[in-house]
Amino acid sequence: MLVIHAELLEQTSIYDDLSPYVQVGKQGYTLQMCKRGVQMLNKLTTDVEDVMYCIIEDTIHIIAHLNLLRKYKVDHTTPPYFLYLLSKAS
Repeated sequence: MLVIHAELLEQTSIYDDLSPYVQVGKQGYTLQMCKRGVQMLNKLTTDVEDVMYCIIEDTIHIIAHLNLLRKYKVDHTTPPYFLYLLSKAS
């Protein structure tokens, strides 16, 4: 099980980017996520699948998004579609 200690989180930026922080206790797993110092999630669960989902959800989303960008040959320099249409209308 992945356990990241609070001291490490405070010393790195991992604490601020919605990365999951998992504590294992007698009552179950505590999932915590913070963004810019504000706690966005604090959930106690006994379900290991909840813990795994929390850990890999963002990674799966990023991979799917990047695959779509590659598939449609879009990058950060490509203007949004509506701007493209406006430029063609002129």
